[in-house]
Amino acid sequence: MLARCMSAWWPWSSTSTTRRSSSLPGCSVSDLVEDSPAETNDGRQKRWVVVRPPGAETGLLLARADGAGQAAVVGRQAAGRVGFFLRVDDFEATYQRLAGAGVEFARPPRTEPYGRVAVFTDIAGNLWDLIGPA
Repeated sequence: MLARCMSAWWPWSSTSTTRRSSSLPGCSVSDLVEDSPAETNDGRQKRWVVVRPPGAETGLLLARADGAGQAAVVGRQAAGRVGFFLRVDDFEATYQRLAGAGVEFARPPRTEPYGRVAVFTDIAGNLWDLIGPA
């Protein structure tokens, strides 16, 4: 659910600071850990937004691109390679939930020596490995 829910948590449209709603099925606002105003080093406004899956201790800090240079590489931070990894205890159940929620999988599930893996794309176009036991 994390990848699909990130689009609901993301608090801005791609071109402004207009807040987006959080209305996707299975995306609870309780997953929003923090949403606080902050400032850049040069005094401009930004937000500090941290999200995490239900029951998790580790979260993700979501940050909007700051300027044209950063915006130009959104979705390509890992140069077309998988750059993020989501390890789960139940691969098949998580894969089915993500696929059922409309998450786009770039590569189908396969079995590797380290377990089951499938590659999915987040809302910015970054590639993630969904990894679980075989």
